[in-house]
Amino acid sequence: MIKKYKICIICATPLTIHFFFKNHLRSLAEFSEVDLLVDLNNEKYAPNLVLPVNVMHLQLARQVSLLSDLRSLFLLLKHFMFNEYDLVWGIGPKAGFISMMASWIFKVKHRLFIFQGEVWSSKKGLNKFFLKKMDKLTAFFATSILAVGNSEKIYLEYEGLVNKNQIKVLGSGSICGVDLKKFHPDSEIKRKFRSELSIPLTARVCLFLGRINQDKGIMDLVEAFKRAHKQSPSLFLLIVGPDEFGLNQKIHVELRGYEHFYRVLDFVSDPEKYYCLADFFCLPSYREGFPISILEASACGIPSIGSDIYGINDAIVDGETGIQYPLGNIAALEKSLHKFSDDKLYCEELGLAARDYIASNFEQNLVCARYTNFIKNLL
Repeated sequence: MIKKYKICIICATPLTIHFFFKNHLRSLAEFSEVDLLVDLNNEKYAPNLVLPVNVMHLQLARQVSLLSDLRSLFLLLKHFMFNEYDLVWGIGPKAGFISMMASWIFKVKHRLFIFQGEVWSSKKGLNKFFLKKMDKLTAFFATSILAVGNSEKIYLEYEGLVNKNQIKVLGSGSICGVDLKKFHPDSEIKRKFRSELSIPLTARVCLFLGRINQDKGIMDLVEAFKRAHKQSPSLFLLIVGPDEFGLNQKIHVELRGYEHFYRVLDFVSDPEKYYCLADFFCLPSYREGFPISILEASACGIPSIGSDIYGINDAIVDGETGIQYPLGNIAALEKSLHKFSDDKLYCEELGLAARDYIASNFEQNLVCARYTNFIKNLL
């Protein structure tokens, strides 16, 4: 009888699993018994996780909280006391740190962590020092370390988080790739959906889709939009995503007087429609691992504007599939918005190239198979 391996996956939020890891878990379940430990109370937007794995609740706050984190570590140690695993995989900074430490204490043979963007990269002072040390300890406790992109790998080596040749990138990178059957250009959806949202067909729509927080550079985008709109009156800003820190109110205040030229929407379960109605995408982020949003936008045939940081460097080919600008440079971001708004032909050419680039390198089944095979070979 062939042995069925036991794998434990720990993650702070079910929304992360829903968007990025469902296919991985389905594939792993074909040859392993998989336990998913996740804080089921962390997200109000997450749908039920209908997966062939054992889903268990583990209290695990997303933000650093000493007492809460110690409790989570104790609960995980207790779980490992009664459950043996061949491999433990921690997803995300907090879950990664706690799961790698706990599995190291119990001498689990295979301990996997994948870097997907570092919280500390945009921080300063003691906060940065502390968060960086946590990631370094996570790498120490892990037996296998991956990065989701080559630029992130280089950054982590440069910052001394890992030694050279200690960390790998699978294929061209990305954590889950893109479902090209779901994300594709659709002019009919564009026409109908713009009508539903009262967005003119003649508008040049710039889309931001993701978590609304300061690290995503959303206020940079708002300011650049206001400036660009003076020269490009057809420019329309569409912001879609969960508001994590109450920034929506600030956005509305900043955009007072532009009410007919922007919309802010909450979390949506059908992001592909929003990419289809947009003319281009913008991610002015201050930190990223490998932004799936840019891949999804590209798959829908629209180019992206992104800050010149690691992670985004792997998702945009500057001048070919999108435009990159210096991080935090509002004037440069304004110029990029103006370019895509006024030069429709250039925008469409880059959108076509973006679709081809994604199809060649980041098709979902191909990317997920790389991770499944990597784990299978470890076992």
